[in-house]
Amino acid sequence: MRLKRLTLQGFKSFADRTDFDFDAGLSGVVGPNGCGKSNVVDAMKWVLGDQRPSSQRGSEMMDVVFHGAEGRPAMGHAEVLMVLEHDPKSDGAGDARVETTVGRRLFRSGESEYLLNDRVVRLKDVREAMLDTGLGVGAYSVMEQGKIDAVLSQNPDERRSIFDEAAGISRYKLRRKEALHRLDKTGLNLARVQDLRQEKATRVRSLKIQATRARSYRETRERLMALDVAVAFVDSGELRVRIDQLDADLEHVEQRVESLTADKDRARADLIEVETQARSLGDRQGELRDSAVALRGEERSRREATERGVQEVERLTQAGARAAEEHERVGESLNGAVADLEALKRQHDEVAKSFPATATVLEEKTRQAHEARRLFRQTHEEREDVRGRLLEAMQGRTRARNRVRDEELADRGFVARRERLQRQRDDLGARLATSVTEGEAERADVAALGLRAARVADMQRDHATRVDEGERQRDELLQRRHELASERSSIGSQLKLLDELETSHTGLDEAARELLASDRVVSRLVERIRCSLEVGPAVEAVLGQRVHGLLIEDFDRIATALDELAARKGGGQLALIDVGRTPDGNPPPASGAPPSAADVKPTGRPLMDYLRCPEPVHGLLQDALRGVVLVPDLGAARTLRATAYPPRVIVTLRGEVLDGAWVSAGVVEPAAGLLQRRSNLERLRAKQIAVDVRIQKATGQAASLDSVRERRLVQRVRLERARDALSEKCTGLEHRLKARESRERELATECEDVQAEFDELSAERIGCKVRMMAPLIDSWLLERKEAGLEVRQRDLNTRLTERDRQVHDTQDILSSFQSKKASLEAELEGLVERRDLLANSVAELRSRHQGLADEVEAAASERSTLETRIAAWAAEIADLSCRAAFLEDLNEQVADSTRELAREVEQQHEKAEAADEDLLRARDERSEAMLAQREAAVHLDGIDVRIAETWQLELSRLRGEISGRGLWGHGDVEGPPPPEGPVREVLLDGWIQGPPLPPDYWKTEDELPRLWESEEFARESAGQEIELLKTRMGRMGAVNPRAEHELHETQAEFVQLERDCIDLEEARKQLIEAIKTINAESRILFEETFEAARCNFQEIFRKLFQGGRADMQLIESDDPLDAGIDIFARPPGKELRSIRLLSGGERSLTALAILFAVFQVRPSPFCILDEVDAALDDANVERFLRVLSEFAKDTQFIVVTHHKRTMEECRVLYGVTMPRRGISTRMSVSLEQVETGEVDDVLEVKSVGLGRAEAEGLRAGPGRIVVPSAEPV
Repeated sequence: MRLKRLTLQGFKSFADRTDFDFDAGLSGVVGPNGCGKSNVVDAMKWVLGDQRPSSQRGSEMMDVVFHGAEGRPAMGHAEVLMVLEHDPKSDGAGDARVETTVGRRLFRSGESEYLLNDRVVRLKDVREAMLDTGLGVGAYSVMEQGKIDAVLSQNPDERRSIFDEAAGISRYKLRRKEALHRLDKTGLNLARVQDLRQEKATRVRSLKIQATRARSYRETRERLMALDVAVAFVDSGELRVRIDQLDADLEHVEQRVESLTADKDRARADLIEVETQARSLGDRQGELRDSAVALRGEERSRREATERGVQEVERLTQAGARAAEEHERVGESLNGAVADLEALKRQHDEVAKSFPATATVLEEKTRQAHEARRLFRQTHEEREDVRGRLLEAMQGRTRARNRVRDEELADRGFVARRERLQRQRDDLGARLATSVTEGEAERADVAALGLRAARVADMQRDHATRVDEGERQRDELLQRRHELASERSSIGSQLKLLDELETSHTGLDEAARELLASDRVVSRLVERIRCSLEVGPAVEAVLGQRVHGLLIEDFDRIATALDELAARKGGGQLALIDVGRTPDGNPPPASGAPPSAADVKPTGRPLMDYLRCPEPVHGLLQDALRGVVLVPDLGAARTLRATAYPPRVIVTLRGEVLDGAWVSAGVVEPAAGLLQRRSNLERLRAKQIAVDVRIQKATGQAASLDSVRERRLVQRVRLERARDALSEKCTGLEHRLKARESRERELATECEDVQAEFDELSAERIGCKVRMMAPLIDSWLLERKEAGLEVRQRDLNTRLTERDRQVHDTQDILSSFQSKKASLEAELEGLVERRDLLANSVAELRSRHQGLADEVEAAASERSTLETRIAAWAAEIADLSCRAAFLEDLNEQVADSTRELAREVEQQHEKAEAADEDLLRARDERSEAMLAQREAAVHLDGIDVRIAETWQLELSRLRGEISGRGLWGHGDVEGPPPPEGPVREVLLDGWIQGPPLPPDYWKTEDELPRLWESEEFARESAGQEIELLKTRMGRMGAVNPRAEHELHETQAEFVQLERDCIDLEEARKQLIEAIKTINAESRILFEETFEAARCNFQEIFRKLFQGGRADMQLIESDDPLDAGIDIFARPPGKELRSIRLLSGGERSLTALAILFAVFQVRPSPFCILDEVDAALDDANVERFLRVLSEFAKDTQFIVVTHHKRTMEECRVLYGVTMPRRGISTRMSVSLEQVETGEVDDVLEVKSVGLGRAEAEGLRAGPGRIVVPSAEPV
C-alpha cells in the first residue's frame, strides 16, 4: 500500500482544488516560510481523524476552512481526499491495483462528514480501517519536528503508543477497552437487576397481603354504597316536599311586599318635591352671598393697587435723578479715551518704518551660517568613512587572531581528548574483566534462589488447600445464618401484624373498645388466659361471647358502663366481669407452660387442665368450665358420650361443642380468634428468642472461622511475599545477568569505538596545523593597513575642529539679529493689541452714554401714566361700596324663606321613614322564606353532589327526574352519534336526555340494590349500619384497589428478572474469558515487537552517531502491556546520565533512531517527515540521509524541508508558493524534466516565491532533483 494522491480544496490557504500525486521513493515539499507547505501535513493528519484544533495550529476546528483573501471570498467548506493504492501482487491476488479513498469534509455551518470509498461513514469506521497499518492520528506515519522531540520528552508510559501501534495491538487494546466497558456495564446491570429482583420479591409478599385486604374492603364498600344511596334517596324525597311548601309561603309574602312598596313610593315623591323647593331657595341665598363677597374683595384690591401706584411714582422720580448724574460722568470718560487712541496710532507708525532694514541684514547672516554648516558636514562624512575602514581592518585582524586562537584551542583539545581516550580504553578493559568475574558469582546465586522458590511453592499449595476448606465451612455457616435471619424477619413481620391487631383490639365490639380506653377496666379476659395454640378454638367455642369479657373491680363501675351502653348511639354488646365477686375454687396450678394438643387423650380430660391463669380469673373460669371435657376429635367425643356417665359438655380441638342434645360447630362471632391470637403471639415470641440464640451461636462460630481465616490469610500473604521476594531477587539477578552481558558487549564495542576515535583525532590535528597558517598572514597585512588609516584619521580630526569653530561664530551673529527682529515684532504686536483695546472701550462708553439718556426719558413717561391710573381707581372704589350694601340686604330676606321650608321638609321625611320600616319588615319575612327554600335546595343539591362524587351515581335519574342514557357528550362516553334525519330526532326525544355519562355508569346503577323499595328498610337502622361500616373501613386504613392486578404483573416481572440474572451472569463470564484471551495475544505481540525494535534502535543509533551506545528497556511491572519504556542514549565521547542533557541535534537524531527502529519492525504505507532536519548540521544531515535512503527503497517518504542537501536526495519536489497573499499554489517536476532541460526556461520566474536555500536546491544540476514550474491546479 502507498499514498497515490492527496487532494485539497478550501483547506486553510489552499482555496482552489490542488492535487499532489506522489510516486514511490522520496518526495519533497519545499517553499518559503509562511507559504502553506505545512498545511499539506496538517491536511494528512486532518483527513485521518485529528480532532484537536491545537494540532491544526488553530483555536477552533472551523479555522481549517478557507477564510478568504485579497480578491477571493471565504469558502463554505473544507475538503481533503487521500487516495491509497494497494498492490495485490504482494498477496498473489492478480495484477489489478486496488484504490482506497479516505475523505473528510467540514462545512462552515458546523456539519462534518467522513468518506470511505465515496461512502459517508463514521470516524470510528475510518479509525478501525487504519488500525495496525501505522496510519492514524497517534501513529508514527507523521513525524513532525515537535513530535520528534516529544518522543524523548514524554514520560515512559506515554511512549508506549508508538510501540503499541507498531506491535499491532492497538486493535486488541480497543477491543479490550470495549470489552471492559461492556463488563462494567454488565456488572452494573447485574447489580441493578439483583436489587430489582429483591425489591420485587418484597413487593410480591406485600401485594399478597394487600390483595386480601382489598377484597374485604371492596365488599364493605359495596354494602356501604347501597345503604348510603338508599338513605340519600329517602332524604331527598322529604326535602322535595319541604321545598314545595316553602314555595307557597313565599308567593303570599311577595304580594304583601308589592303593596307596601307602592305606599313607600308615594311618600318619597312628596318628600322629593319639598326638598327641591328648599334647595332652590338655598341656591339663591348662596348666589347673593357670593356676589356680595366678590364686590367687597374687588373693592379691597382697588385700594391696595392705589397705594402701590403712589409708591412706584416716588421710586421712578429717584431713579431718573440717578440716571442723569451717571450720564454726565460717562461723557467725561469717553472724551479721555478718544485722545489716548490717537496717540497710540502715531507710535505704531514709527515702529513699522524701522522693521524692513533689520530683515535684510538677517537674511545675509543666515546664508553665511548655512555655508559653514555644509563644510562641517562634508569634513565629518570624510572622517566617518576613514573610521569605518579602520574598524573593518581592526575587525578583520581580530577575526584572524580569533581563528588562530580557535585552532590553537582545538589542537589543545585534540591532545586532551587523545589522553582521555587512552585512559578510557584502559578503564574499559578493567571493567570488562571485573564484569566477567561478577557474572559467574551471580549465576550461582540464581541457581540457589530457584531451589528456595520451589520449596516455598510447595508450602503455598498445601496452605491453599487448608484455606479453601476453611472458606467452604465459612460459606456454609454464613448461608445458615442468612437463612436464620430470613426466618427471624418473617417471624418479626408476623409479630408486628399480630401486635397491631392486638393493640387496635381488632375483633372487639366498638362499645367494648370505647370502654377499654377508660380507666375503669382492669384488663381483658383473654390477657389473663394462657393456653396452647391448638386448644384455643376449643376454649373460644365454649366461652363464646364471654371470651372478649372485660375485668372490672366493682359493680358500681359495671352499672355505669351499662348506662353508657344504653345511652350510646348505635348500641353495642358488652361482657363485663366483676372481679370482686369471682367464685372460690381450687387454687391455680403451678406456673409453667400449659399442656399442648399432644397431651389430649381420647378418653377426655377437663378443659380447665389445659389452661394457665392467675386468680381471680382461675376461679371464674373453673366455675364457667366445670364439667367441660376436651377430646381430640368428634369420634372420641361420640365414644365418650356413649359411656354410662358422660360429661356434661364435650368439646373437640376443632371447636365442636356437644352439650346434651345441642351440638354447635364453627366460629361465627366476631370475637373468634382472640385467644388464638394471644397464644400465637406467645408462640412466635418464644420462637423468635430461639432463633436469636441460634443466630448468636452461628455469629460466634463465624467469628471464630473469621479469626482462623485471618491467620491463614496472613500466612498466605507471608508466603506470597516470600515467593515474590525470591522471584524478585531471581528476576533481578537474571536482569542483572542480561544487563551485564549486554554491558560486556557494549564495553567491547566501546573499546573498538575509542580506538577508531583515537585514529580520527590524529588526522584532525594535522589538518588543524595547516588551517592555522592562513589567518596568521591575514593578521600581519591588516595591521599595516590599520596604521595608515590612523594617520589619515588624525588629520581629518584637526580639520573638523576648525570647521566646528567657524559654524559656532556665524551662529552667534545670526542669533543676535534674530533676537532684534523678534523684539520689533513683539513691540508691533503689543501696540496693535493696545489700539484694539482702546477702540473697544470707546465703543462701549458711547453705547453706555446713549443708554442712560434713554433710561431717564422712560422713567418720566412711566410716572405720568401711573398718576392717571390712580385717579381712575378712586372713582371705582366708591361705586363698588354701594353695590355690595344692596346685595347684603337682599340676602337677609331670602334666608327667612329658607328656614320656613326646612320645617316642612322635616315633616315629610318622618312620613317616608315610617313607610320604609313597614317595607323592611315585609322584605325580611320574604328573605327568611327564600333562605329556608334555598337551604332546602342546597341540602338537596348537596345530597345529589355527594352521591355523584362519592359513588358516581345520579339521584335525579334514580328519582325518575331524568330519563335516557345521556350519550354523545364529551370524549369519555360510549358510541358514535347517529346521522342527521328523522332517526336522530326520535332518538333524541326518547333516549338522549340529561348530561353525558361515563361508559360504566349504567353497569353501576343496574347492579345497585333498590333498598328503599323494600318495606323492611328503616332509615334509622340504615344510618347506624353506615356508621359501623365507615368505622370498619377507617380501621382498614389505606387500601390498594389494584393490588390483585399489580400482584399478577409483579409476579411476571419477578420471573423475568430471574431469567435476566442468569443471562447477565453468563455474559459476564464470557467477557472475562475474552479479556484474558486479548491480553495473552497482545502480550506476545508486544514482547516480540519490542525486542525487534530494541535491536534495530541500537544498530540505527550507531549508524547515525558513528558509534556510541543506546538501548530501550521496559520498566518493571506486573503486566508488560502497562509497563513504561525507558530510553538510554550515550553518543561517542560523552558520559551522559540522562537523555535530557543531549544537545538539540543529538535529541533529534536519537528520536529519529527510535522512530526508524519502530518503522523497520512494522513499516506504514507511507511516512511524512515535517522539517525533522531543522536542528541538524550538515554532517548530521548526511548521516540522516544515508539511513533515510535505505528505508526509501521499500517505503514511500514525503519530506517537508528547507535544507538544500535534503532536496537533492528527493526524486520529486513540490514547490508551494503564495503568489497572492493568503492563497497557496503548488508546482512540481521530476528528474526526467531536469535531464531534458525543460525547467531552465521558467525557473527564474517561478522560483521567486521560494527562499534562498530552496532556490539553490532548484539549481543543483544534472543528477539531482530540481523544482520546475507547473501551472496551479
